[in-house]
Amino acid sequence: MKKLFSCADAYIKTMTITEMGQLKLCLGSIGVLIGLSVKKEHRKTVAVGAATLMAATYLPLMSRFVKDMSKMVKSN
Repeated sequence: MKKLFSCADAYIKTMTITEMGQLKLCLGSIGVLIGLSVKKEHRKTVAVGAATLMAATYLPLMSRFVKDMSKMVKSN
């Protein structure tokens, strides 16, 4: 498993911003397709879980991004 993550890290370092965007759109589309397959009575629960997971992952990522960007702006 460590080898797989090392390979993924190395590959990501070679990606352009456009390729990263394409990957994110692909993963988002997969999420929509999975969401469409959820039974109607479970959709609200799945939506709450997905929103919680999104917030738990997005907020730390954006916090780091904003912090790094502010350092870059201050240094220029």
